[in-house]
Amino acid sequence: FLISKDIKGWGSETIGTDAGKAGGMEPPFPAHTLMHKANRYGLASLCNLDQLPPKGAILIAAPLKIEHGTGSPIRALALVSKQ
Repeated sequence: FLISKDIKGWGSETIGTDAGKAGGMEPPFPAHTLMHKANRYGLASLCNLDQLPPKGAILIAAPLKIEHGTGSPIRALALVSKQ
């Protein structure tokens, strides 16, 4: 569904981007796996998302380069105009 919406990525305040038993699904961790294969990202464990506008914020999320990794800790920053 998310891939069909032509988004760059998505974020949530939850601990992960998949359901609790997603490791046993096919493919394992489908949101993580399918989004990354489509060159999109999923960010988890974010906070204060309610303080962002629905559109227009600039997100900075620089990951660590982890060899053979599919995820990384980040420090997420959102830039919002003062309007």
